[in-house]
Amino acid sequence: MVDLMQEMTVKEVAKFLKQSRSWVYGQIKTGTIPCYKQDGKSYRFNPLKIQAWRRANESAQNKDKVEKPVDQDPDKPINWPEA
Repeated sequence: MVDLMQEMTVKEVAKFLKQSRSWVYGQIKTGTIPCYKQDGKSYRFNPLKIQAWRRANESAQNKDKVEKPVDQDPDKPINWPEA
């Protein structure tokens, strides 16, 4: 459980997002994850912003996923569901 009042560290964000610390640092480097530097050296994250960021990214990923029909005859056209 995440304490919404306590700033998070890279290690805590990695655990929360189920990613590695190097993945989190990669997101920091590209500027895609909301964070700031504490005392000019340690990265810190606002838990509310991280939760919102995760929800936004999950939504974007889910929109890009298209489920393919299972056991489809390769000679027949695929009937894709309407979006």
